[in-house]
Amino acid sequence: MRKFKIILGIFSLLAVTLSCSLEDGIDQDTSFINSANIDNIGAILKITNDNSGVVTVTPTGEGATTFVVDFGDGEPVSDEIGVGESVNHTYAEGNYDIVVTGTNLAGKTAQGIQPVVVSFRQPENLTVNVQKDPQDNYTINVSASADYAAMFEVYFGEEDGEEPTPLMIGGTVSHTYETIGAYDLRVVALSGGEASLETTQVVTITDPLFLPVDFESSKLDYSWIGFGGSNAQVINNPDMSGLNTSAKVVELTKDAGAQSWAGATLELDEPLDFSQGTAIKMNVWSPEAGVPIMVKIEDSNSAPDQFGNPSVFVEVTEFTTTSNQWEEMTFNLKSSSSFDPSVNYDNFIVFYDFGSTGEGTTVYLDDIRLAKLQLLSLPITFESDILTYSFYNFGPDQPNGVPIVDNPDPNYINMSNKVAKYTKPSGSQTWAGTFLELDERIDFSTKKYIQVDVWSPTAGTPVLLKVENKVNGNLSAEKEVNTTVSGEWETLTFDLTGVDTAVDYNKIVMFFNMNTSGTGETYYFDNIRTVDPNLLALPLTFESDVLDYSFFNFGPDVENGVPIIANPDPSGVNTSDMVAEYTKPSGSQVWAGTFLVLDEAIDFSSQQKVRVDVWSPIAGAEVLLKIENSADNSIFVETRVNTTVSGQWETLTFDLSNVDPSKVYDKVVLFFNMDTSGTGETYYFDNIYLTN
Repeated sequence: MRKFKIILGIFSLLAVTLSCSLEDGIDQDTSFINSANIDNIGAILKITNDNSGVVTVTPTGEGATTFVVDFGDGEPVSDEIGVGESVNHTYAEGNYDIVVTGTNLAGKTAQGIQPVVVSFRQPENLTVNVQKDPQDNYTINVSASADYAAMFEVYFGEEDGEEPTPLMIGGTVSHTYETIGAYDLRVVALSGGEASLETTQVVTITDPLFLPVDFESSKLDYSWIGFGGSNAQVINNPDMSGLNTSAKVVELTKDAGAQSWAGATLELDEPLDFSQGTAIKMNVWSPEAGVPIMVKIEDSNSAPDQFGNPSVFVEVTEFTTTSNQWEEMTFNLKSSSSFDPSVNYDNFIVFYDFGSTGEGTTVYLDDIRLAKLQLLSLPITFESDILTYSFYNFGPDQPNGVPIVDNPDPNYINMSNKVAKYTKPSGSQTWAGTFLELDERIDFSTKKYIQVDVWSPTAGTPVLLKVENKVNGNLSAEKEVNTTVSGEWETLTFDLTGVDTAVDYNKIVMFFNMNTSGTGETYYFDNIRTVDPNLLALPLTFESDVLDYSFFNFGPDVENGVPIIANPDPSGVNTSDMVAEYTKPSGSQVWAGTFLVLDEAIDFSSQQKVRVDVWSPIAGAEVLLKIENSADNSIFVETRVNTTVSGQWETLTFDLSNVDPSKVYDKVVLFFNMDTSGTGETYYFDNIYLTN
């Protein structure tokens, strides 16, 4: 018998002729069939090269009508195979003897033995894909592919003597690391035999440190850098009481003799995100009240100053208010003139008892976070020094495209100091506009109209106001109103009575000169608020044909004692059509005046000043404004302002900063020429507005 060596991995179609021997005892005198010889028993072998181990055996031979194949690996022999038929068999890597037995019609047989060497091909083109889990900084997902690979083994590199994790073709395996660090990830592509291919790559596990930070993670690196004789470290909370019962805090010690500017730095992996607020809040435990604590934020990438420190920074100092207990301290970054929200501040620094030499004092810090000192919600007046009014223009896109500027044309409609300025770019889309996202939803439960003070360069300009849900813009309501004057302020009222009060509308969108391409013209807008035209509330303009302005005079009492009349002197700061007329009767009490009860309370949450346009026949007349609770006149706030001119309109501003915003004030009281008995003189007043 002849023997052939077949090596798996090379496509081949081999006709193998096997030597054979006839069984003894052939009768030469029998029939043709009985005397037929069985010779040249062979097989055609088709061997795959994909490392599957599959061999296709097609037996051949002269005189044989059936065949049986013994695969030589201990597996059962094949069923009978007819002439021209084949059988597949899968081998493991190794050396085998294939035995083919041929049988003729007379039942005589012949055999041949074929040695076969099965050797798998080494995998090629190994590619490993490592993806970080978007929800977990410590978890990775690994997949791999390679030509001729049967499977993979993955070693994550976190421990010595690691057992490999099997990875099937087309599959993915995950692993969660215990700590941050750089790990050698090894992936081995297996062929099914001894041949393999492997690759190693470094996987870096990081957990970015950024605000807010509470020092509770066992994985994050909270390494502070002390300087000037101060040092800081994370320890167990020594006083788990009051507003801070967390387990871990920062211990900051200013050693005895430390520099007056000693402190400690926490280097952040990501800059401060001022969309979360422009104030830093921090829980502080100090052994002494009245101690200055300075917070400093730096841009570590800015050019160093002469001392090697980053040259771009913001510093804010506040004083502790209690001792030996936790308190929340607030550092308003916007109170510093050097604060620029566009800068990437990534160093956080704390100085305890700044300006004093160290005395070995220890202070504790925790829960450092950004916060909004005031939530952006309606009404919007653009007067706040705390809020950030981040508009975004579109059509074309222009982030922060609406600056807040000084009021260019204060009049009786809008005497405020600050307004928003929108310029519609030349050649812009017809639907170009701007939007502002709010921190709180618009409350449409009782008021379903929005009013906006608008200054337009042309009359008849369509202004579209749209309210949206900032997550799903398909949830929206809108109304278009035309301006009626040019080059002066007017109040536009947008009727949104069909609005769905169940939807969270927290985005204001405005389109100026809708459906017309921009020409570079500029619009101003201000005082965005919800109103109910049928409710008597601030602001009071006396222009409504619906509202009932029922004043009540006192000292002597005269119900409905203030008529609403045509403006007798439409000039200067007040050119409105209608005003209130008050006459102080001759011989009246020195405290004589008039009051009006509103339908809704005045909202003093964001504005604590009231302005009133006044026409007085006397310069130097003292005007007292009193705001009361109509059910309990012991709840009130008041202030006095003198007129400065006679016979013309002027705007008086009453500072009510001592008001308690938590209480209800729904009654407006005015006293003209206070502390002086009346002489029958007449005063006019108009446009009672909240302001800052």
